[in-house]
Amino acid sequence: MNDYYPTEAAYADSVDGAWIEAPEAAERAGVSLTTIYTQIDKGVLSWGVTDDGVTVVDREDIEYRMKNGAMRDFHAPEAYELV
Repeated sequence: MNDYYPTEAAYADSVDGAWIEAPEAAERAGVSLTTIYTQIDKGVLSWGVTDDGVTVVDREDIEYRMKNGAMRDFHAPEAYELV
């Protein structure tokens, strides 16, 4: 589990935009939000939670993984539909 929780002020005042919300990370990377959360669970992405309970991820982690093709090579397991 992540032991760093950026404060809302640290997130909002980040000079270089180091933290982005999980949905924005998914959109930038062209993957589902489930994939982002799966990568968080597996310890692949650095993440935190703001004071408001919003999950944020390290923008540099996302950009690095996008450059190296790691985002499109990593897929969250598909959910099975019960019939």
